[in-house]
Amino acid sequence: MPANQVNFGAARVMMAAIQHTSNNTPRFRNIGTILALRSLSNQQVLQALDPINAAETKALGWKTVAGRDIPIPVVTLQYRPRNSGTAYNERATRTDGQVERSGASVDVKFDMYKETALKKTINSKLVEPNTVSYAESLLAGKLDQNGLNEFSKITGLLGLDLYQEIGETLYHPVNIASLTKLVAAIGKNAAYPTVVTPTAAAPIVQVVARDINGNPTKGVYSFIRTTKLSNKFSGRPLVIGGPKLAALLAEEKIYAINAEGLKIDAVYANTEFDFYYDEDIDTVAGTDVCLCIEGGAVALKEFNYHGSLIDVPRHANTAYGTMVMKIAQYNEENPLLQNTPSMFSMNMDVRATESVDAQDMPKSIIVPSIACGVYTRPLGYFSAVSGDIMKDTTGIYAFKLVDAS
Repeated sequence: MPANQVNFGAARVMMAAIQHTSNNTPRFRNIGTILALRSLSNQQVLQALDPINAAETKALGWKTVAGRDIPIPVVTLQYRPRNSGTAYNERATRTDGQVERSGASVDVKFDMYKETALKKTINSKLVEPNTVSYAESLLAGKLDQNGLNEFSKITGLLGLDLYQEIGETLYHPVNIASLTKLVAAIGKNAAYPTVVTPTAAAPIVQVVARDINGNPTKGVYSFIRTTKLSNKFSGRPLVIGGPKLAALLAEEKIYAINAEGLKIDAVYANTEFDFYYDEDIDTVAGTDVCLCIEGGAVALKEFNYHGSLIDVPRHANTAYGTMVMKIAQYNEENPLLQNTPSMFSMNMDVRATESVDAQDMPKSIIVPSIACGVYTRPLGYFSAVSGDIMKDTTGIYAFKLVDAS
């Protein structure tokens, strides 16, 4: 498709727009943590976590929490940890025994919230038609909105601005907050019970990623397989990593057999884990720290206030709708980044407050917003027995990539 002759400015100057051409399209931060939290491996937890489903099972409550001015949905998930019983060595008449124990529960608060505001005025009608058409072509298939009238809909250059900004304005803060919650929920690893750095409660295991010659080792592979075996979980673990792990995995296409005699492409071809590249993990968790997560141990679920708590399409001069905006994701055409889709989106609310300006011209303040909750498996989920390492696991395991000295 050739460059389009459009005018993004006010002056009628002939300009060539190339934002639709290869390597000139908008670029966005990779949202790896949210993708991992919404993995199909977490599908059953996501269904239980859905406030709408929870309302049907009486697991949903509306609560006011610190830092939020309006009630938020809180979903209560119940579980029954293992306890220790009493074993006797002889047969005898028993006059007493253990009664049924009470279960436990964890509250998942949908307290994560972000919104931004746009203003649409009559000036949007003054933009040249071919410019509007060009902006709409860039937005094609990326923006779906319901519940707003034609004037208040996010269109044209305003829509293009939101498309280019939403990744940093809304999606990125949610990703950072979600990753922070995961790091705070790191638990012990039964495969490495003696590791106590940086803390005994949340150890980070050092994994040698490259040998003294700089060649990839089987360290990551061994860590994940051993972790899976010792902690007794099934399915494909979710691995969130940064640039160092991405580069390491990518080299499977370069190395056939390394100095250890390890056929690296065969190793990673048979490694049963899903890799999610996240640009923020080095900042939030520490340089070269990665997370290995059991499927079902975590989840992120969005929630729409519009259509639930706010069950009217319009009140006074404000319309309440929903929207989805998709942004591109970078996967380097690398099969090892198969879990990075070409597009990323979240379910959002959108509201538009309509009024007139000083000249009685229509204007609209449009507010897209995201509300969601993050579940992390609590300590003590599997066991309430003191001294049992499973009492101190959460299904979130941390490791740090190091090079052989």
